[in-house]
Amino acid sequence: MKDTYILDLEVELQDKTTKTIREIIPDIIKGNVEKMISTAMVIGNYTGHELPKKERLYPYQIRKIFGAIKRIEIDNFDRKKLLLLKPQLVFIAAKNDSNLGIQYLKDVLLEAIDQVGDSEIHFRHFCDFFEAILAYHQAAEKEF
Repeated sequence: MKDTYILDLEVELQDKTTKTIREIIPDIIKGNVEKMISTAMVIGNYTGHELPKKERLYPYQIRKIFGAIKRIEIDNFDRKKLLLLKPQLVFIAAKNDSNLGIQYLKDVLLEAIDQVGDSEIHFRHFCDFFEAILAYHQAAEKEF
């Protein structure tokens, strides 16, 4: 699975159908919790366990992004601040260009940010999705 692009990974949904992460993200941002959980589990497990150890995502790589997202959440949603996360994600990924885990997280979050638009509710769903990815990632990382 190493050569698979993260947005093209397929997720089995509760109704036993499969869709790619790219296809599911719009539904997640619109508030589909079941799809969010299934997708976050796949991403978290993949970046925290399935990748070779040197290519996994590590918490220190995402603290700055997590902090920035929480600040936007606390200060009330501001589309401009959310869009400014995109260059931060690209910069962090560039600093760790040999690490697939951070590259994959960047790709997922960039896709999700594009789906948020001007909606504070969609931003809340984005935050929930990011936190779920981190939770499943932590669990996968500690489990193995």
